[in-house]
Amino acid sequence: MEEKQTPIDGDTYPMEQPFFVIATQNPVETQGTYPLPEAQLDRFMIRLALGYPDRGEEIAVIGGAVRQELSAVCSAEELVKAQQEINSCKAGEAVCSYIADIAAATRRHGSVKLGLSTRGAVALRRMACALAMMSGRDYAMPQDVLEAAPYVINHRLICRGYSGAGGAAKAADDVLRQVLDSVPVPTEG
Repeated sequence: MEEKQTPIDGDTYPMEQPFFVIATQNPVETQGTYPLPEAQLDRFMIRLALGYPDRGEEIAVIGGAVRQELSAVCSAEELVKAQQEINSCKAGEAVCSYIADIAAATRRHGSVKLGLSTRGAVALRRMACALAMMSGRDYAMPQDVLEAAPYVINHRLICRGYSGAGGAAKAADDVLRQVLDSVPVPTEG
């Protein structure tokens, strides 16, 4: 993923921009599949849980009223430009220190075997900057970090004594809530 290229039959091909990987995880019927190693899991910037549709949406799906056609919301060029603009977003020293404190707190937590990596901390800053840019700001604030944290951090935490996707995910949620409650949020001085 990080290399933005793929080998096929001994030849390496660069991926066109924009390039990103989307993966799905089905928590049932996993016989014969294996969890991703931590190093690979850490390369996914965020994890989203889609859940089930609400009752009205589900009825529409059941009744066949939902169309499966999708249309683009932006061009590839617009997406690449938006990705590049995130690099112009400023994350000041207070925000970067806050992210480092969160990362350190996940590593020290007694229930955590493997906490937030430096790669994960960088992803948290980038996601906070993306949220800031979507809000019309060119600078990230601690609130952006707090909003991004569950999506960026939870799938990276490896907790002690939990097995199965449901137990491990709940443990990570609990740990992250404790960490975010314990790390002081920076304020303007």
